[in-house]
Amino acid sequence: MRALDLKEGDRIELHADAQGLAVSRQPRADEILASLRRFRGRLPDGAQLSRDAAHER
Repeated sequence: MRALDLKEGDRIELHADAQGLAVSRQPRADEILASLRRFRGRLPDGAQLSRDAAHER
């Protein structure tokens, strides 16, 4: 719990790996919001958004 900084209500994923099971914590809402604030609509040079690509299945 300490290594992953788990708190009550956190979401985790279990993955099978060579040593058995690996556990990863999903980002919390405040972490997601902080990353969105840092992003502020800037894309790397040369990156483009495509509506068609976003809606492909």
